[in-house]
Amino acid sequence: MANRWNQVKDGNAHVSDGAEGFWATFPAGTSAQTVLDEYMSTADYSAATAKFSVTAEIEGNTASCTVGPGGEVVR
Repeated sequence: MANRWNQVKDGNAHVSDGAEGFWATFPAGTSAQTVLDEYMSTADYSAATAKFSVTAEIEGNTASCTVGPGGEVVR
């Protein structure tokens, strides 16, 4: 669905994991939850050793999830 995730500000959707931020382009009207789901389907947090949040934002709409050790998503 989205273009390739970039670390350069290029696109209307932004995802941040607290350490890095990534940008991509989504069709107008896409929800932040869709952006988050798309990002998380490609993200590899298997080396995570602590809990952290991942937040997606598009056109003022936000969604987030918590990732635990080993990359497990806690909804």
